[in-house]
Amino acid sequence: MFHFVKCSKPKVTWKGVPLDNYPVNLALCTQLQNTFHSWFEGTTNQPVIVFKGCDARWFFETVADRDAELERLLAIHSPPRADAEAQAT
Repeated sequence: MFHFVKCSKPKVTWKGVPLDNYPVNLALCTQLQNTFHSWFEGTTNQPVIVFKGCDARWFFETVADRDAELERLLAIHSPPRADAEAQAT
């Protein structure tokens, strides 16, 4: 089964270096983790989403961008909440 998703920020720049965020097949991923990536020891941490199980990561310029993208991904793949279903009826 394939379920590819694209990042809302397909290309970002970090310290002058362009980075591409390629589509990820979420069917292969076992866990999503919002964290930081250090290019070298002692460098400033860059906000990332790590896709465990499919060895991928998306880079972001700000923590707010990263957190918004993680919320979007969770909304796509989370079952509806019981209280939301109760309000709809």
